[in-house]
Amino acid sequence: MAIFACGETTKEQTPEIADIEDVPTPSADVDPEDSLDEDVTVGYWFNDTDSLLYVQVYKDPGATASGLAHDHVMRASNWDGLVTYNPADISECSFQFSLPVEDLQVDEDAMREYVGYGDTISTSDRITIREHMLAEDQLNSSQYSDISFSSTGCQLVDEATLRVSGDMTIRDVAQEWDIDIDFVAQEEAFYMSSVIDFTHSDFNITPYSAFFGAVRNSEPLKITFDMVGTKVTSEDPEEPVEETPEQETPEEEPITDYSKLGPHEVVVDSWVANVTNCSNMNYDIYSPDGSTNPPVVVLGHGFARGADKMSGWAEHLSSWGAEVLLPTLCHYNVFAGVDHEMNGQNMTELAFIHGAAEVVYAGHSAGGLAAIIAASQDNNAIGILGLDATDTEGSVPLSPDIPEFLGQNYAGDVECPAFSISGDPSSCNSENNGLDLFSMMNDSRSVKIIGADHCDFESPTNFVCELSCENSEADYSDEEIRPVITAMGTAAIMSLTGLSHDGIRVWDETNLPFVQEVE
Repeated sequence: MAIFACGETTKEQTPEIADIEDVPTPSADVDPEDSLDEDVTVGYWFNDTDSLLYVQVYKDPGATASGLAHDHVMRASNWDGLVTYNPADISECSFQFSLPVEDLQVDEDAMREYVGYGDTISTSDRITIREHMLAEDQLNSSQYSDISFSSTGCQLVDEATLRVSGDMTIRDVAQEWDIDIDFVAQEEAFYMSSVIDFTHSDFNITPYSAFFGAVRNSEPLKITFDMVGTKVTSEDPEEPVEETPEQETPEEEPITDYSKLGPHEVVVDSWVANVTNCSNMNYDIYSPDGSTNPPVVVLGHGFARGADKMSGWAEHLSSWGAEVLLPTLCHYNVFAGVDHEMNGQNMTELAFIHGAAEVVYAGHSAGGLAAIIAASQDNNAIGILGLDATDTEGSVPLSPDIPEFLGQNYAGDVECPAFSISGDPSSCNSENNGLDLFSMMNDSRSVKIIGADHCDFESPTNFVCELSCENSEADYSDEEIRPVITAMGTAAIMSLTGLSHDGIRVWDETNLPFVQEVE
């Protein structure tokens, strides 16, 4: 029971019949001496393994370009059905069949030979024919996945002919049908064959037409079947046809690789802002091209470093959809003095100047401390990312009045979620004292990258950092460590901004020997 097109298919769903000798003809194997004579009701299970069911569609010979068209044959596959029969009680007779429209096999060479067409159709044309057959104006497989037949009654015409009445449903249109079937009922098998003539219009379908009708199909259609069903045993399915397939747990999509650049081109603009105690704070805006109202990240660099050492991070985050403000912080100057609190305040002022309704504060080293101070004071803060963040400890030249563990005065006031990525403890990251700040927050997650040094959290870093802070005894190379830092940092931003659910999956599912969750 299939149908209708002149010209195409998509993919083949099941193996083709390769040779005409492989076309099932079960009626040829019937033993006429074997018949079911007892007063017993037997169920027979049918499928396409040893049975044949196909439909023929004919070109309209009256079309002006009919010479360019073909007659077609579609073999049904992956179908099933159940017949119940009692030779002594015809009221026990029932037929139920269902076939998936998507599994119709179109114009196989062996089937074209079997029905006597005398030619073959190229693979590309068969693909086109199948596409037309399944299209919305034909079988409309996207809306109507199955063709079905369900009997309403049976009548024994003679000992070899059974008249079965029932509803054939195509495209949700049901038509009552009487089908005369040649049959043989045996104890272990039920053989049956027939031909059903019908038309497109029986099911409210207009025959396929192209080139303004120069090529078109004709109204008549023909279904032919030659089937054998096997006796249902206790191990066979008792209910046929439209089985509800078992719910399969969908395979989870692979996690996004945030170590690579994202899908957006990045546009960079340079600006100057007038903030407290700094009338000309330079900053760059990294914007994802084509994105409307992207979430904002204010990104701080480390002490005595510079915005250029975080430009790689800014570009990377922006390529994944965030708008990154990267300032040169005014109060990390060894000679002019260090003021972490003012840097934090300036970061909040920059977000306000930019008009950010929601903002993530992020930073490396002392820039991470400034980010924490900023987030603790900004009601618009939606998250923090610390990249080997540090707290104050020990004296700073020309700034002897900076209190010890300054960040602890602010971390407890942070109300937004926070992520921290840190490396091995060293003097360059104040022996991981920034981790204490994240432990003071109500909603934070921290990981340590075993073998990572302070420079691995800059992008790009340089020899000045590596000369002082490089971990020369690490068991893992920079090539292994840095992409993981990039991926986890980007994933944190994706999670905090809501740009992707994969962000938190990276943190939940990363399982590498050098990534250690900090409790």
